[in-house]
Amino acid sequence: MGSHHPAEYFAEAIINPNAVLVDGPGYLGPDGRSVMPAYPDMTVAQLANLVAYLTSLTTGGDAAMHARHVMSQTGGAAATPGTAEASVFVVLVNQMTSAQLKEFDQWFGQTGLEDLKSFTGLVSLQTFVNRSTQKRELVTVFGFEDAGALQDFLTQARAPDAPPEIRALVRQGAGGIYRSTLLYKAPGLSLP
Repeated sequence: MGSHHPAEYFAEAIINPNAVLVDGPGYLGPDGRSVMPAYPDMTVAQLANLVAYLTSLTTGGDAAMHARHVMSQTGGAAATPGTAEASVFVVLVNQMTSAQLKEFDQWFGQTGLEDLKSFTGLVSLQTFVNRSTQKRELVTVFGFEDAGALQDFLTQARAPDAPPEIRALVRQGAGGIYRSTLLYKAPGLSLP
């Protein structure tokens, strides 16, 4: 699990299992809350030891692909988190080798985050990585305020002057448009 999540994720999940809910068999109880119990009596030392153990479980993972980058919820730099919610989503699936995934992660950390902030109406970005095959599947979920913002993004992302990484992501990705969000994300490549 250490390849999938940062230490902060594990600590929060142990202290507050309802912080992030996964909608799937065995994860939620009939009340819609996590089936994982909270551990309010755990000492800080016990929590630190457990989190250290969980983060050490990295066999077969693409390290550092989780919470490393942070961006406000809205696309504009001046916007306040929570001021806009996504109502339409485009999901793109791209196949990448581990080396290409690493290059994509580096681009995202260096300039990609700022490049994406420039798109008006982009209010969320979630990234999922399927590591079960030789070529990784990078599943990117872009959330927009409305269908007009989505169309503007697709037009601008395909323009010759768009960053080449964004053009490649949009041009090569197979996907679709959805009216509801997906669950479980890789915040390292995501907008909250």
